[in-house]
Amino acid sequence: MSGANRITAALVLVAATTAACAVAASPPRGNCSPTYEVRSGLGSFSAQQPGPGAPVDWGLYPDYPAIRFDLQVYVGSRLVDERKQTTPPHGTVRAEDVAGRSGQDLTVAGRLLDGKHNTLEFHLECVIA
Repeated sequence: MSGANRITAALVLVAATTAACAVAASPPRGNCSPTYEVRSGLGSFSAQQPGPGAPVDWGLYPDYPAIRFDLQVYVGSRLVDERKQTTPPHGTVRAEDVAGRSGQDLTVAGRLLDGKHNTLEFHLECVIA
């Protein structure tokens, strides 16, 4: 990943358990285009955008079993998707939703719950081409 890619987007994971413990990870930064993938001890996040104005495919892949995911997807400050589901989330932000938003953040934010009722709150970002 180039130095420019490391500067333009952020992935921040914050984990808080029911015992009030907290862990934070801040992996290298990157652009959504052409491919952005970052791993931490908690899992990985990826986004792919073929080029400016193209749709953005994204996915969240935890490294431990989760039973519930609640999240919102934003392009800039505009909500484009919201989900409550039991499987690791992935999706596509339509070209119509990223048109004219080059340089703005794609944000996937929310929380997941594991079988022991621990909560992982996440805030994932990459820059739209």
